[in-house]
Amino acid sequence: MLPLWHVVFGLIICISIYLIFPITLFEVFVIFISSTILVDLDHYFRYIIIKKSVNPFKFWNWYMQERRAYKKLSLEQKRKCKKPLFIFHNIEFWILVFILCFLHNIFMFVLIGTAIHMFIDLL
Repeated sequence: MLPLWHVVFGLIICISIYLIFPITLFEVFVIFISSTILVDLDHYFRYIIIKKSVNPFKFWNWYMQERRAYKKLSLEQKRKCKKPLFIFHNIEFWILVFILCFLHNIFMFVLIGTAIHMFIDLL
């Protein structure tokens, strides 16, 4: 899903959470950042490793070009493609953040944001 939709859905969900649950604006902000930006940083890290560049504008162009090329593939070709490993989208990251919740409660809000992000990705 494109970042714009993560921001839109994340904002709607975070506002709803803030209105329903007794949490601070800072905690809602952590959820929002986790659900929109933090989890997708692994896409940027992959670009840095592959292209040896940290330019975010070149990353965006590269990412959109890769996305368009993938969309043009047939279903058969898509099945043969090896999907990249995104470390912040894996269960190991979830487990690590869950363990960190016992050290500081801020990680609970990171975990909530990550769950929201994954839910939005499923849509």
